[in-house]
Amino acid sequence: MGAQSLAVPELLQLEQSLRRHHTTELQAQLKALERTKSAAWKDLLPSVGIAYTPSGAPRPSANWSPLQILDRKEKEHKRQLDKESLMLSYDLLLTERLYELKQIYYDYEIDRRSIMSHMEGLKIDEQLFAITERKYEENIIKPSE
Repeated sequence: MGAQSLAVPELLQLEQSLRRHHTTELQAQLKALERTKSAAWKDLLPSVGIAYTPSGAPRPSANWSPLQILDRKEKEHKRQLDKESLMLSYDLLLTERLYELKQIYYDYEIDRRSIMSHMEGLKIDEQLFAITERKYEENIIKPSE
């Protein structure tokens, strides 16, 4: 197993990739939130229907209430709050993801260094074995040593 098989991108590259993914994800959620927004003029249309006169004859009617303006402003305010809430939750999510990424990366670095240390120890053991084997073949040492 060579050292090249243990290579991963630098932490900065991983963080940038995570930030790009997070930004794309947030933009998709914001776009979905914007698509639920109705046209401003639709909220101010009167209700059209049929009313009856006191004599019982039908006639067209239109009903409009000033409360529609207040309701429209409340919907806009709620939409703005939902947008801010979404952005804050994604900021928190990004912070958590970056923290988790750093933990995983540092754990990986510790494991990689441990493996490299073991590999160096293995190389030294192989060299010592080769030296001992050569001494044995040259009859410098006895098999029992």
